[in-house]
Amino acid sequence: MLLFADFEAAAGTPERSIQDIQRDILQQIGTNIGRNVAVNSNEIQADQIDPIDMQNIVIPNICAITQFYNIPTETCTYDNEDIKPIPTEV
Repeated sequence: MLLFADFEAAAGTPERSIQDIQRDILQQIGTNIGRNVAVNSNEIQADQIDPIDMQNIVIPNICAITQFYNIPTETCTYDNEDIKPIPTEV
């Protein structure tokens, strides 16, 4: 996904900080992934993500990125955040 490359290559401008630019890119990443979330865990299509995985894996890992890069966000909390690895088996 090119957005991750854009995130890594982001540079601040006089008008916007690097964190603001990276936050916008992470929002785009989350939106793109969110478009493929199934309506519920019982009706997942081959090209969809389980909504439980979105809540328990994807969002916490995006929040881990915001914490690592010191990107302020209203969505993420960091106290006792338990980051779960992406499963490798179905």
